[in-house]
Amino acid sequence: MQRFEECLLSTRPVLVEYYATWSESCKLMDEELQQVKNWAGERVMVMKKDIEEYSELIERYAIHSIPTLLLFKEGKIIWRKNGFAPARDILEQLTATLV
Repeated sequence: MQRFEECLLSTRPVLVEYYATWSESCKLMDEELQQVKNWAGERVMVMKKDIEEYSELIERYAIHSIPTLLLFKEGKIIWRKNGFAPARDILEQLTATLV
């Protein structure tokens, strides 16, 4: 949990995927997030949180479907996407955030 709390204090944007190991949509997101990581490098922190292990975060951020992506900047949610998102859509949002 500490790492997540640290991400809220991060000066760089933080992309968090809320997922479940049994979800096919979440498995499809793995490749998309790898593309995002490859593009972003150290400019963006990318994290994954299993909904079955982090129920307090699920409640705090009202996660009702998976996958759900939340983009934090300076501890605040600036973008949210419920469901599968292709890497190009995520990268478009990240590009706007990094400007």
